[in-house]
Amino acid sequence: MSGDLFLYGVLHLPWWGDVAAAFALTHVTIVAVTLFLHRCQAHRALELHPAASHFFRLWLWLTTGMKTREWVAVHRKHHARVETAEDPHSPQVVGIHRVLWGGVFLYRREAARAETLARYGEGTPDDWLERHVYSRFFYLGLVLMGLADLVLSDMAANTTGHRKTDQLRIVGLVEIAAAFAAEVLKPGGAFLSKVFQSGADAELLAQLKRDFAVVKHVKPAASRQDSAERYVLATGFRGAAKDGL
Repeated sequence: MSGDLFLYGVLHLPWWGDVAAAFALTHVTIVAVTLFLHRCQAHRALELHPAASHFFRLWLWLTTGMKTREWVAVHRKHHARVETAEDPHSPQVVGIHRVLWGGVFLYRREAARAETLARYGEGTPDDWLERHVYSRFFYLGLVLMGLADLVLSDMAANTTGHRKTDQLRIVGLVEIAAAFAAEVLKPGGAFLSKVFQSGADAELLAQLKRDFAVVKHVKPAASRQDSAERYVLATGFRGAAKDGL
C-alpha cells in the first residue's frame, strides 16, 4: 500500500470532499433517528422493509451507541407525560437550557429506569443481534468507528543539555505514544513520532517492528539540515504483540 492510503484513506478526498462526506454521513444518522427510531419504532407510523430497519439499527450502533428500546421508551414517555414533572426532558419543568445543553444526561437518567423500559419499550427489536450485540455491547460500534488510520506524536521533553538524559526522556514519550497507537490503530494503520537525531533505541525499534510491517527513520523535507529533528515512521500495523509496550 502507498503512504497516501494511510494519510488520506481509500478515496483521497480534497478538503471540501471531507467536509461534504461528514455532512452526508451525519445526514444518514439524522435520517436513521427520524425514520427508524421516531416514525417506525416509537410511533409505528411507518413500516420499513426488514433490510432497511436493520441497516438503520446497525448504523445507529456504529455512530451513536444508542439502544433502540431505550430511545423509544424515553420518547414514548415524553409524549405520555408531556410538560409534566414526569416528562423526561420538559423545557417547562427543567428549563430550555438544560434540555439543549444537557439533554443527553436527562436521556441517560431516564433510560436507566427499568420501569420506563418495561412500560414504554414494548415492541422494539428483541432478536439475537439486539440481545447479544447491539444492546449488550452498545459501545463496541463506537470503538470500531473510532479506530484510527494514523497516530502522530510531536511530543518532546524540555532538554537538559545532558545527552543521555534527553534521550531517555524522548524515548519515554515515544513509548507512551506507541502504546497509545497500539490501542487505537486499525489494521494497516501508521504511526509517526518525533525522536530527534539519536533516533529510537534498539528495544523500541524491535517492538515497533513486531507491531508494524515497515519501520524507518525519516527527516521531513521542511526540516533544516542542521536541525536535530527526526522521526520514526511505522506503517502496516499488524496488531500489538503480546509482550507489547
